[in-house]
Amino acid sequence: MSADWQQIRAQFPALRNSVWLNTATFGQVPLRAQAAIAEHYNRRNILGPRDFLDWFSEADEIRADIARLFAVHAEDVAFIPHTSFALSLIVSAIGWQAGDEVLTFDNEFPNQIYAASLLEARGVHLRTVPLAEWREAITQRTRLVALSHTNYATGEHADIETMGAAVHSQGGLLYVDGTQTAGVRQVQFGEHPPDLYAVNGYKWMNAPPGAGYLLAPQSTREWLQPHTVGWRSHKDWRNVNQLHLGTPVFSNTAERYEGGMLPFVNLFAMRESVRMVLEIGLDVVESRVLALAGLVCEELRLAGATPCGGGSGGGHIVAAKLPEGVEPGTVAKALEAREILVSARHGYLRISPHYYNDEDDVAAFGEQLREVLAHG
Repeated sequence: MSADWQQIRAQFPALRNSVWLNTATFGQVPLRAQAAIAEHYNRRNILGPRDFLDWFSEADEIRADIARLFAVHAEDVAFIPHTSFALSLIVSAIGWQAGDEVLTFDNEFPNQIYAASLLEARGVHLRTVPLAEWREAITQRTRLVALSHTNYATGEHADIETMGAAVHSQGGLLYVDGTQTAGVRQVQFGEHPPDLYAVNGYKWMNAPPGAGYLLAPQSTREWLQPHTVGWRSHKDWRNVNQLHLGTPVFSNTAERYEGGMLPFVNLFAMRESVRMVLEIGLDVVESRVLALAGLVCEELRLAGATPCGGGSGGGHIVAAKLPEGVEPGTVAKALEAREILVSARHGYLRISPHYYNDEDDVAAFGEQLREVLAHG
């Protein structure tokens, strides 16, 4: 059965007031996620938190839903507040030696740059190269490759399956930030999954800030110890009447990385967004968004701009160079004044449609862009 895009779009009321082509900055949260938040608080108002252990059981159901998006196991999923948590987890676990290298790529999200640059005092070198040169850049000194699955500025999409095999063959580790990919693209990990794959849910997952997750395969969990320890660290933490009072024995699942209480309101909201994608079909979502991105490229060319990332190469985030002398940030502000929301990143005008957008949104963007460029 084909998706009813009009009904789906009605879940995002902000779209009635503006053209939101800026999901790479923030996703829209559906009404059913808002209802889930209200339902949780209503339940608390009636019962109090007496059933709080049931909330953890519901969280386990959310793990299973997320696992379905990636064709992994529910025990691979841990909830995190943001991707910086996951990156710190793996960086702090490596026994760094002088001469080691961290490899990342041009126009990468600051998380990867900042985390690696702080290691320079220990003699660790940060290397940054174009993504196209990743294979040649990996050496036996490469302890960690840290990158975004989809680059937030250019829309370049990394082949992490092939990269994982190459990194592991040299004895290195692969950390992937999937924030700009999860919820909009089908992801294949293959036989060499990333050692950690982390997602902030407030972009393409259409969840509130604070709802995030990491995927840690069994091969990672065998060596990666938690760096956050709390009352849920011991594997028998659900026995709240008799909590363990000795050294914790960690669970074998990714839950071991959570440590403490979960942000249930945010997670219950994300559950609805995840289930929307599962109901539509991630393959259908991907096809729709890539088609819209292709239309964005056509509108850019009509306006005299040059799409050079994302949709021009089959991706979902479109980065474009504007005519010479035109500043993308100025254009983005002019479009915002016309209720067309896009963004500017690293000299590019960035347009990022999601499945809740439609052809009329793209046409409105193109028309207003041409007017802005014509009038300076």
